Amino acid sequence: MKNWKLLFAAVMSFSLSPLAAIVGPNCDPCLEPCLECDLCDMEACSFFDGVTVYGDALYWRVRRSDLDYALNYDTTNAIGQVYSVSPRYDGGFRLGFSKDCGCGEFEARYTYYQANNDNSITNDAGFLAGTRLIGDLTSLSQGIIEFAKGAWNFELNELAFLAGHHFCPVTCIDMRVFGGFKTLFLKESFDTLYSTSVDINEVSNKFDTLRQTIEMGSYGVNIGIEGSYFLRSCLSFYGNFSYDFLLGSVERRYFYDNTDDGGQTFTNLASLRDNSWRTISVLNLAVGFQYGIETFYCSDLIFSFGYELHHLINLADFMQLQDLSGEINYDRNTNNSGIDGVYVRLSAGF
Repeated sequence: MKNWKLLFAAVMSFSLSPLAAIVGPNCDPCLEPCLECDLCDMEACSFFDGVTVYGDALYWRVRRSDLDYALNYDTTNAIGQVYSVSPRYDGGFRLGFSKDCGCGEFEARYTYYQANNDNSITNDAGFLAGTRLIGDLTSLSQGIIEFAKGAWNFELNELAFLAGHHFCPVTCIDMRVFGGFKTLFLKESFDTLYSTSVDINEVSNKFDTLRQTIEMGSYGVNIGIEGSYFLRSCLSFYGNFSYDFLLGSVERRYFYDNTDDGGQTFTNLASLRDNSWRTISVLNLAVGFQYGIETFYCSDLIFSFGYELHHLINLADFMQLQDLSGEINYDRNTNNSGIDGVYVRLSAGF
């Protein structure tokens, strides 16, 4: 075990050697990394000793492809641009609570994130094809579509209960191994609309609406390791890596409606759903800096800023139907997705 710690410390020291060259001998011992920021008398507030609460502001983007909804079509060939919805950066939040007990730590956190975006394309000549119109369910003829639109929405809820253990392999490096229970809930929808007129309210207009949803509830374990390198005073650089093993229940729904005569008639062309269980893996990575701001009333305020990445493996994609009519469609093979972005954290330690 001792050799393993020395090897890991050597790897960490090598990866952070540029920073070490800058700060030289000014870093503090890792057991007491921030003495000048820890001025309060903990005996005066021993009930809260080791308690930390924090809140994160998230600014993430879903790296989700295959959100196509239309392409150019000259009534003979599919040509040029495939139109799709591109997820953008959206906000979320994370709230957490932890309690230190010697070298041990217990933590609970909740994360919420939602993102959405839409896109549309018009062609007065009608030279568009809907990539989500499949087989004999198609009411609109390919090549006469003048207006197409896609609208996408994504929602994430996560709850984790973790336990960890701190150790210091060498001076200025604080390590933590952790693991625990995690639940992850995802809901994703993708609605598309196709119209024979740019004005969908026109009396003689016909249009099709497709609504597709995926809902997943999963649970499992999370294991990981975190390292902090104390640069000087109350400034440190840290990295966090963890892996989720999850078992998820997935429900997919597919609804296909046709509207005729200016919105007067609705015809249900398809109403499908399926359920399945699958294993989900998630790779989590975070790096950043943290700095002690000040101390008052026996609490240390810590400001953190960083980047994080979550790679979700073996996710369910939207339902696909077999094309028997030779209609134009677009192949899609998504089983993985990702979320990445920055976060800002303010934590209070007692």
